[in-house]
Amino acid sequence: MLRAAAAATRTSFGSRIVMASHRTTLSSPAASQARSLATAPIGNPLAAEKYSSGREAALKWAKENGYSEECLVELPVQWGEQDANAHVNNAVYFRWLETGRLNFMRVLGSHLQNEQAAKDLSGSGKGKGVILARITFDYRRPVMQPDNVLIAHKPVEVAARKLVLHGSVYSYSQQAVVGESDSVMVAYDYDATKSCEWDPELIRLLVERGAEQKQKGGEAKL
Repeated sequence: MLRAAAAATRTSFGSRIVMASHRTTLSSPAASQARSLATAPIGNPLAAEKYSSGREAALKWAKENGYSEECLVELPVQWGEQDANAHVNNAVYFRWLETGRLNFMRVLGSHLQNEQAAKDLSGSGKGKGVILARITFDYRRPVMQPDNVLIAHKPVEVAARKLVLHGSVYSYSQQAVVGESDSVMVAYDYDATKSCEWDPELIRLLVERGAEQKQKGGEAKL
């Protein structure tokens, strides 16, 4: 994010910040300070100064509200995502959240010792992976282009077969949360076409990240 080597379509935060074809590792305090002074990537729709202040506010908000930085995803708002009412179409938020959820699960997988369990969380549609069972979204404010949004997810509850994530969409331009979501994720055996149980290590990791472990309510109707 520090050097605009190419136009960014999707950026994951944390120890790795990924642009289209450039990767920068940030770990030192100096790097953290430089990150807050980052200018907009080449081709980003939002003006550099507004992008920089909006991004800094977004990261501060995420930290204060318990979102892990490595699980955050930044997306530029595209002109074509707007509808006839000149704001981002309602359905687009669900695609943004899908990108955030997939990144969240991949990040969790990268912390698992079980390589197969980690691979299953990558969204390949094979083996014992994840499937979305339910999602809700509360629209707070309309979003217009140009803008960038930060997609943030954190675990709320986890049971033997289910995981509840809370997600937020934060607008750089407005420096505010523009929508919130709750999604129910189910452990799913794609080969057997039925629900299954989470890897115990994944449950432990989710609890460490703030999820409340439920002993009941883990049955999935799939």
